[in-house]
Amino acid sequence: MTDPLPAAPRVDRRLTTRALALRSLAGGFALSATVLAGAVHLGAQTIAKHNSNAPVDFSADRMELQDKQKRVVLTGNVDITQEDLRLQAARTTLAYTDAQTVQVQRIDAAGGVVVTRGDQRASGNSAVYDIPRRIITMVGNVALRRGKDTLNGGRLVIDLNTGLSSVDGHSGGAPSGTGGTTTTPSGRVTGTFNVAKKANWIRFGNPARRIFSAALALSPPGLPTMVPCGRPGGERAGAANPAQPGFRTDARRPRQAYESVTLCSLLPAMAERRRAAFACMWRRTLATLVTGNAGFIGFHTAKALLERGDAVVGIDVVNDYYDPAIKEARLKILEETAARTGSPYRFFRANLADRGAVEQAFAEGGVRRAINLAAQAGVRYSIENPHAYVESNIVGFTNVLEACRHGGIEHLVYASTSSVYGANTAMPFSEHVGVDHPLQFYAATKKANELMAHSYSHLYRLPTTGLRFFTVYGPWGRPDMALFLFARAILEGKPINVFNHGNHTRDFTYVDDIVAGVIRALDRPAQPDPAWDAARPDPATSNAPYRIYNIGNNAPVKLTAYIEALEAALGRKAERNLLPLQPGDVPDTFADVSDLERDLGYKPATSVQDGVSRFVAWFRQHYAV
Repeated sequence: MTDPLPAAPRVDRRLTTRALALRSLAGGFALSATVLAGAVHLGAQTIAKHNSNAPVDFSADRMELQDKQKRVVLTGNVDITQEDLRLQAARTTLAYTDAQTVQVQRIDAAGGVVVTRGDQRASGNSAVYDIPRRIITMVGNVALRRGKDTLNGGRLVIDLNTGLSSVDGHSGGAPSGTGGTTTTPSGRVTGTFNVAKKANWIRFGNPARRIFSAALALSPPGLPTMVPCGRPGGERAGAANPAQPGFRTDARRPRQAYESVTLCSLLPAMAERRRAAFACMWRRTLATLVTGNAGFIGFHTAKALLERGDAVVGIDVVNDYYDPAIKEARLKILEETAARTGSPYRFFRANLADRGAVEQAFAEGGVRRAINLAAQAGVRYSIENPHAYVESNIVGFTNVLEACRHGGIEHLVYASTSSVYGANTAMPFSEHVGVDHPLQFYAATKKANELMAHSYSHLYRLPTTGLRFFTVYGPWGRPDMALFLFARAILEGKPINVFNHGNHTRDFTYVDDIVAGVIRALDRPAQPDPAWDAARPDPATSNAPYRIYNIGNNAPVKLTAYIEALEAALGRKAERNLLPLQPGDVPDTFADVSDLERDLGYKPATSVQDGVSRFVAWFRQHYAV
């Protein structure tokens, strides 16, 4: 059934694994594959050959083969050694050209990079190892130490051909004991890093081949084998249950270093069903952190991820900015959703400003991707209590960025706001226009988040995507928002306060449309823009993996029309108390979502009339009114 697989590499027996099993709905068929969740330790024959035939070892907490992009990603305490050269980082990407032998051309490292060779030790924010040229370039807070001497600067170049190093043009000399000679590979690094042609892994219908080969590519080459069902070597007894929380196997309990793969009678007609089921099961080992999952948008996002089968880690302080009872009710629904779907879910009740708690959530949750929706919201409250916004939106976001950096997170999606457009009046609001004139402190903190995210994308190559939300409404919304306040007052026969005499417009966006855009953005990590021009910088893109999008309904509605839709849904007329525009409010908002539609296929589908009707139905049921 299969072609011979490559010889197995040396595998550290401390390696931990997680078994994933899929049983076909047709009955009796089973497939098990290995996901490496502990240290990955590969020997010389796997990665590189050296002109002195010296071994090269790679170790990391996690490994992923991205064959479409022709790269290998190692994350979490990455350690690369070759003779006296050692590179350590939080995340590395190995770019290769040949899909069969993995001829590595370049290694990108980020997150506290340290390069050691001889008595030289260099540290910096990120590094690039150009294999053919045999040159390592390190940038960002560079320090080069040799013996008692230290050179500091912004850029370090290590020439492995000559053994010379320089910081900002100042020579550091050759490493002690090398005599200026190189011990690095000549030309390019070659090997068989877990990539055989797809047909060599499993022979069956094309529609299902891609997902299965992608899964098997995470196991060391040569370890998977094909056996008939029911024979020894099939599904291992006592395999880890992927539906249990925790996501990472315990390294203190050594397990067998590989699993056998069993495959019986895979029918082409079932390929699509098998692929969907396997993809769902596969995602359960790849946890997404959702901050603010007890909040309005965070709750809906976490629920949608659980319902599609994703593993979710939530973190929320559950404060009393508004009634905590509705937050607790949301959390209970998330627990029920996880139990109903079998999707792994874990919740940390903690403040994002608590650095240790954030690091714990990332480490214990096995987080691979992150969505930061926790924030101190509210335009008007920022005038009363600006310190709350600093703690949550600045300190908390810094802790998230640091955890992403050190955890080798693949993508960070975070909430920004339409309020950043401030004094801008050109409609519709475009991401490609500067936003340097915020009208309240809340908007200033969210603009700061965008700038902070870009710095991490630039320094550590952390992919970040900021989403500027436009007036989100819907079931389980915040009690301090206009729709909630209006509905309660109308039902109680009280007047509603209508600011700016109802003349301003808002791009009201239903929460389900917002969540669809958030998840689409999450599934497509930001990439550097090759057309970005430093002489004419585009605020929405960068030469770093950074992107800003508007996410709105692309159909502004006058506030009076919004109130009329609510009156129609409630069957009652509102008594309106007309007031002037409040400090910090902007007269109009209008989202240009053409970039989001082009890049992610996002298109809002809910009219204000439908969205308000759904909110009213929920409101009446939840509050029994």
